[in-house]
Amino acid sequence: PAPVQVTAWGFAHGTGCPEIDYFLADPVAVAETEREHYAEKIVDLPCIVTYDPPVDYNLKGVSGLPYHQNGFITLACHARYEKLSDEFLATVAAIMRKLPEAYVEFGGHEFKRPYSIRRVSAAMKDIAPERLIFSGSMTHLEHLQYYQRADLLLDPFPHSGGVVGMEQLYMGVPVVTLYGTQPAGRSTSSVLTAMGRKEWIARTRDEYVDKAVALAADIPTLTKVRKTLRQELLDSPVVKDYAAAVEKAYRTMWLQWCA
Repeated sequence: PAPVQVTAWGFAHGTGCPEIDYFLADPVAVAETEREHYAEKIVDLPCIVTYDPPVDYNLKGVSGLPYHQNGFITLACHARYEKLSDEFLATVAAIMRKLPEAYVEFGGHEFKRPYSIRRVSAAMKDIAPERLIFSGSMTHLEHLQYYQRADLLLDPFPHSGGVVGMEQLYMGVPVVTLYGTQPAGRSTSSVLTAMGRKEWIARTRDEYVDKAVALAADIPTLTKVRKTLRQELLDSPVVKDYAAAVEKAYRTMWLQWCA
């Protein structure tokens, strides 16, 4: 239908259609060794996704680390329920066993259903029920503010959190993620790499557990990054000059077609 056709962002994967000329990604989301398997030509951006800060809410600053008020670590996952794979829940349970004083919160409108709570609880049957917290639906502003109840976010897999991960970083909460097998499972890895926070990216489930446990125990680091993460995100290529990079890519594509 058009002389130049591009896929990006919402689908966050190749289409398999040779009629689509380009896929906007980055070297983290689509490794060089995998590109021969795509129907499209990969065009690298600073990050596979971008983030539009919620400036209309006037969210000035972030809250302090909840640990200092609670006396215990609160982990959280607010990704959509369908992203909570059995493997991810088993990994969260492994983390909870190594952090016997910690609590974990799962958020989303799906937890109005008893089935959703039962499934997550069953995956953590050896974890005391009072250490599992479930929150229901709320407005977007309330959702953003609710993130700050957590000291550390656990990114789901094999499909990563996407926008939720970026929102958490904007609200000052660090994220541990597992580098996935395809772009949809690598969006948080892409964001953290662009921010200069590769140390929060795990390559295996065991490493994911180790990184989460180590970071949860590092109160000085959690306290420090709480104050800096929002600006780190805003100053990173995830946000800064991202549109200009996209426009430059479009211009190059068009000039190549014209030639």
